[in-house]
Amino acid sequence: MEEKLIVRELLNEVLRKNLEFPLKPLKPKEAKLLSNSILEKTGSSISDRSLRNFVKNAIVDSKDGRLPSEDSLGILFRHIQEDSISRNNEEKLINYQAWINYKKKFKEKRPIFAIFPNSSC
Repeated sequence: MEEKLIVRELLNEVLRKNLEFPLKPLKPKEAKLLSNSILEKTGSSISDRSLRNFVKNAIVDSKDGRLPSEDSLGILFRHIQEDSISRNNEEKLINYQAWINYKKKFKEKRPIFAIFPNSSC
């Protein structure tokens, strides 16, 4: 559940930065624009359909919603950081590390008990 909150926040940041609106379902044209922007800025691609599914799953509160891969999450994080790299064998490792760094930053910014105020942590 915590990971889904982090993914939701990352997608919210991506949409605010690129499309200038908060997390909400993407229209096909918006997803295509975002997909193109990601490719231009990072050299990595995420399909418009995948982006629509990522956002849809982040919005819906269900336990069976699938999260994006760590590679995709790293690409999204690099996109908001405008961190471009050339394509090479280390790209997946760089994407993974970018995602881990984002997750760590999120946890430092918002302790887990702040996310779930009614918990007995």
